[in-house]
Amino acid sequence: MYERGEREPGLDTLEAIADFFNVDMDYLSGKATEIKIFDTKDDITSHEREIINAYREQSESVQIAICKMLDVDYEVSEAQAKKIV
Repeated sequence: MYERGEREPGLDTLEAIADFFNVDMDYLSGKATEIKIFDTKDDITSHEREIINAYREQSESVQIAICKMLDVDYEVSEAQAKKIV
């Protein structure tokens, strides 16, 4: 019924489907156009996926601030390192 558009799944159902298939909630809800598949070894919850995706959408300065707040190293890509120097 979901596939035929006869019924809309609720948030709990979307989270369960996302967890089962290890995909991003935004894709299932139609907010994203590409699938983000998560590594099943990590056992990441849908809430943790939302946090990761929100982090990725932030500017570099916000990402650095978040890493400092969480006391984790901020990884700089090679391209970013060239900009810094």
